[in-house]
Amino acid sequence: MADEPTSSGWLPPRAPGGQPPPRFDMVTPAPAPAPEVAPRAPALPSPAPQQSRPGGAPQFQRAPGPVRSTNGLAVTALVLGLIGICLLVITAGLGAPVSLPCSIAAWVCGAQARTRINLGEATGGRGQAQAGYLLGFAGVVLGVAAAIGWIIFAASGGDFDQLQRDLERWRDEQMREATIRAAVALLGR
Repeated sequence: MADEPTSSGWLPPRAPGGQPPPRFDMVTPAPAPAPEVAPRAPALPSPAPQQSRPGGAPQFQRAPGPVRSTNGLAVTALVLGLIGICLLVITAGLGAPVSLPCSIAAWVCGAQARTRINLGEATGGRGQAQAGYLLGFAGVVLGVAAAIGWIIFAASGGDFDQLQRDLERWRDEQMREATIRAAVALLGR
């Protein structure tokens, strides 16, 4: 009844699953022609069994995830590494309690990003991941050194007010010498 054309020659559409159930006879019927469907995006391959284990159970491989052209972990590692190093430099090492967590996070994110790139889960960002890894490592080393230095300075009775006066005097001497050199260079011409 469903395959009989109506008086106008039109066939009604078939419902999903409206085909007769498959028969498991020795003779296999020819497959029905597939309906024309608009092309779709390529689907991910399904996991295929690799080799059988000794017990006979197949061993399945994990289907690869989507390959990304950008690696967010690499960018995160780079940014955190830069923040950690800049914070140490700007605060002359006093920002070590904040800089160390940033540098450690950059080191870890850089390592994970490099691993993802090596596994093929990401295609780009190898340079960013390497830079973030190295900046994180350098930030940890410098942050620990700065923290130890400031702890030793404070434990040995260092006076922060005297340190500030010494730095100002050194800066004034440097400015004075730079001014004299600039004047001599201008007058010497």
